[in-house]
Amino acid sequence: EELQQQVAEELERQVTEILCWPRALPSGSELSRPEHQKIEGLLDDADVDVIVLLGEGGSGKSALMATLGRSAQASGWRVVGMRLDRLPKYVENPEALREYLCLSVPFTDAVASLAQKERVLVLIDQLDALCDMMAAPTKRLSLVLNTVKELARISGVKVVLAARPFEYHYSVQLLGAKLKDIQLSLPKWEDVRPHIEAAGVNPETLSSELKEELTRPQVLNLFLARIQSGDVAENLTTYFAMRTTLWESEGVNAPNCSRLRQFLFDLVQYLANEEVLNRPLAQLDDWVKEVLTLKSAGWLMQTGTSSEWIGFRHQSLFDYVYVRWLIAESQDVAQTIIQ
Repeated sequence: EELQQQVAEELERQVTEILCWPRALPSGSELSRPEHQKIEGLLDDADVDVIVLLGEGGSGKSALMATLGRSAQASGWRVVGMRLDRLPKYVENPEALREYLCLSVPFTDAVASLAQKERVLVLIDQLDALCDMMAAPTKRLSLVLNTVKELARISGVKVVLAARPFEYHYSVQLLGAKLKDIQLSLPKWEDVRPHIEAAGVNPETLSSELKEELTRPQVLNLFLARIQSGDVAENLTTYFAMRTTLWESEGVNAPNCSRLRQFLFDLVQYLANEEVLNRPLAQLDDWVKEVLTLKSAGWLMQTGTSSEWIGFRHQSLFDYVYVRWLIAESQDVAQTIIQ
């Protein structure tokens, strides 16, 4: 009884980050995702142990995971989980995972302990980020997928794994589990249009290319944030143009821009070398002002149960700065990506 209470508290600290992931647009409104109801229906399906939420980068998987977790809690589920975007390279076996998650017992044992008395929903997010950051296939990926398979064998446990189609279809470790995949469709333009109008932008002035891009929640979020910051829609013609505008205002033309630029370059170097998407704030005492400026500008966000980590607001922003850094260092961008 005492051990169950202890592991419950330990697991609760880990899942907080998933549940608190931003779900709202800059206006405070949220996009409705019909896949939410589909997944909720599968939680009661005895023939499904693992639900794979499939979606490309920027499609809103993390926001939907947060919504799903909160609604499951309200329905009586014990919700636990972990994000994989800062899983260190050294975490290659269950014992290393236990230590990383600060658990008293291995992760699967902790979940099994809770499942003896209540229904447990395990949310695992950012598998795509983990795959993107790895220079080559590693034991980390096998560890995660084997963990999912072990969890699927525990009575009273359901797993929701967020992934992109590519990683899912080539994940042989999941063979044999009772799986059901749900494809996360992008919102329709008619559902996005009211948010554009509410921001004071005439949708008829936008190109068909931009309208299509704005159905991706990450792009919509940045577009609305830039409009809120005073940019005009005519200058935000594509997602690349939005990131360029963000770079020029907060990376090149801003006061103290050389320090901001150097910090962003140092950050992407660290993340690329460590194959993670977040860095401990405790390592950045010399960059406090820059961190605050770039958070306010929309480049970065703090994560962790005590906001003790810093990373890019979205992986696509990391990708943009990483390429900028490679160009600044006169490195071969194509060759680096291939490697």
